[in-house]
Amino acid sequence: MARLHPERVKGLVTLAEAPPGACNAPAAEAKAPVRWHLAGPAGTPAYGDGIPGTRRYEPTGQDPDPLIPAYLALAGMDHAYDAGGDGGFGTGLPVTLHPAPEGSPGRHYAIFLSGDGGWARFDDRISDLLAAEGMPVLGVSSLKYLWTAKKPEEIAADIARLDGAAAGPLGRDRLVLIGFSMGASVLPFALPHLPAGLAHRLDGVVLLSPEERTGFEIVIGGWLGKQTGTSDVVAALGDLPGGLHVLCLHGEEDKASACPAASGHGITQVTRSGGHHMENDYEGLAGQITGFLGP
Repeated sequence: MARLHPERVKGLVTLAEAPPGACNAPAAEAKAPVRWHLAGPAGTPAYGDGIPGTRRYEPTGQDPDPLIPAYLALAGMDHAYDAGGDGGFGTGLPVTLHPAPEGSPGRHYAIFLSGDGGWARFDDRISDLLAAEGMPVLGVSSLKYLWTAKKPEEIAADIARLDGAAAGPLGRDRLVLIGFSMGASVLPFALPHLPAGLAHRLDGVVLLSPEERTGFEIVIGGWLGKQTGTSDVVAALGDLPGGLHVLCLHGEEDKASACPAASGHGITQVTRSGGHHMENDYEGLAGQITGFLGP
């Protein structure tokens, strides 16, 4: 087996032994820490055993082939979307709903664009926590949505279409836009194209680990930790129209983030510990988002 370079690999699923030293580069070199999933019964030899961040997937009655749940955990949670694939809102967009508890007060709901790996645990857990606080979240899988290229004005039109279908049924009239990684990178380009009425109801934009440059279509190299696309995210943040409230969050070890160089009225920068996933501090990130929005 050829030597692996963690800075170019999103993760690793192995069914048998992997060579010693396969993952010995510092995690900080990667866009995100490489994950190692070991698919096989306990006791099957694997060099990943005992290394922090590895996880063992064993055969079960429901999943006799452990390779399948190991792969899905690595690739994302898009398989958990409902059969209709649009959250029941009739838009045809790849949406999953995280509802707030019935009867929860509040006026806000969120549309959350995932990273290029699809709707994964990072997006899922933060959305659960926000929903539990009374803010329903519509999760959009960027893996599905941006599988074919979209123009910024198309993204803005789709956000408006989803808002038109969902705001009424959710009983919320104030919108929050959230993006992670690629989802956060494309949002600054779409914001100037939002319809005026929707922009007036937009109470905040939260960008989690946006990158310095982006494209508007899924590129396999992005899964391997490479920065893809040529559109300047920092410049787009600087060109945002006045009146927007933007929270830009990034990890101190994330050297590809657009947040440190972002400037403009209404942009709040926050540096957190960790890298691209900010140590997966779901509770801390959710609390930062709700605190940014205020009462």
